[in-house]
Amino acid sequence: MISEQPPQFNVYRHLLFMENGCVEWLGGYFLSGYPKIKKDGKVRRAHRWFYEQCVGAIPVGQQLHHTCRNKRCVYPGHLEPLSALEHRRAHPEPRNYRRNVK
Repeated sequence: MISEQPPQFNVYRHLLFMENGCVEWLGGYFLSGYPKIKKDGKVRRAHRWFYEQCVGAIPVGQQLHHTCRNKRCVYPGHLEPLSALEHRRAHPEPRNYRRNVK
């Protein structure tokens, strides 16, 4: 008889544990470069899903900041909830350099 595995089990085959402590997602990505995951019929940003599974709900009005500066990282220990203003201050460089090219 084949045993049923919990639904979360399959996500672990998509993880790469890096020497620097990051856990990179090996599944699909949005065009923005952020990893995506499909859970419960919805496509979501994988780092947000992992944070919610391991830490809890993301506070209302908060965004997750990658303290490791690696968009592909889904390790909750590298994710910090910040307000939009705090998040912009944490990224002084332009987010999309093409907007600033003339």
